[in-house]
Amino acid sequence: MIPPPLEQPFLDSNLQSRFFDYGGDTIVRADKYVRLVSDQPSQSGWIFSRIPLSATNWEIEVEFSVHGKRNLFGDGMGIFVTKERATQGPVFGFQDKFEGLAILVDTYRNNRPGTVFPYIMGMIGDGKTAYDKDNDGKSNEIGGCSVSYHRCKNMYLFGY
Repeated sequence: MIPPPLEQPFLDSNLQSRFFDYGGDTIVRADKYVRLVSDQPSQSGWIFSRIPLSATNWEIEVEFSVHGKRNLFGDGMGIFVTKERATQGPVFGFQDKFEGLAILVDTYRNNRPGTVFPYIMGMIGDGKTAYDKDNDGKSNEIGGCSVSYHRCKNMYLFGY
């Protein structure tokens, strides 16, 4: 089974979502938008599909906007395809030591000399290894590159 797309209206007449759970500092405006976090410090928000991904072949298309009145706060954002779900934590809003795939957009340099930020990277979690936050995930990375998401119109993630 493939989860349905996250599209308008984001909430039904009971102000609920049939297919997604939202939490943390996420704001959902039923007919307008989903704001993962606002441009304030110490924000963490998340969206999880209620429908498990059971398809053998799949594709994810992500479209997002990053904007605000201030400088970028926070560490970044992530897209996770994991066995676990709806568990808030320290890895871009998700739990550490997850099992599955993560695509991470890191917007804040902690300690990674020679890397230009924002930086997008892939990570395979084995359920035992912690995310290397002190070095911006360098020891966890399976591939990555510097990115200017302000200029991106679409980002495509594929899994087979």
